[in-house]
Amino acid sequence: MEKDEYYEDTFEYKNIHTPNGMQRICIKHNITTELFKYEFNNHGAILTDYNDKNIESVIIPDKIRGYPVISIGGFAFDSCSNLTDIILPNSVTSIGASAFSNCISLRSIIIPASVILINDYVFSWNNNLKSIIFKSKIAPEINVHTFEHILSDYTIYIPENSKCYNTKFWKGLNIKKTIDLLSGSLALCDDIGNLSLTDNSTGNLSLK
Repeated sequence: MEKDEYYEDTFEYKNIHTPNGMQRICIKHNITTELFKYEFNNHGAILTDYNDKNIESVIIPDKIRGYPVISIGGFAFDSCSNLTDIILPNSVTSIGASAFSNCISLRSIIIPASVILINDYVFSWNNNLKSIIFKSKIAPEINVHTFEHILSDYTIYIPENSKCYNTKFWKGLNIKKTIDLLSGSLALCDDIGNLSLTDNSTGNLSLK
């Protein structure tokens, strides 16, 4: 992937009344780089758009201008039809609605342990998707529509010793796919919930 060079800062200001008189404050700070567009808030940077919709491989940096990249914004990678690989940094805590929808070439994605919220339709219409790998042992908050409109036969992987990834959790998402333990160990399957074993050799689990 090409080097990402900074090239534009934009600011939005607002005049407010204070005890010391009128003051002009910055209410929005955006940065556009060669590859990405970011919006800043008090917690860090939100990646809001990708400038090359024909890219095949993306590595998202964990920091921009010293600020952590904390979120993938809504529709940030929507319709990147050639995207096959994307690496999310461990700084990301949320993924916005439809962030990776219509990425028809995307085959696999790893969700870092730092992610605690995944919004609507993030993976929708990704019909070549084969695997979604969760690294966190505690299930993130996932919107009920996150996995809708995926026609491919994909597998969801979760770590062993995981918590909250139980039958009620998955059925609440209207999902009926295969769930695997990352380690392949079956001894700890009770920690995941009321799941039924379907393959004693691989550790595959499916919902009843």
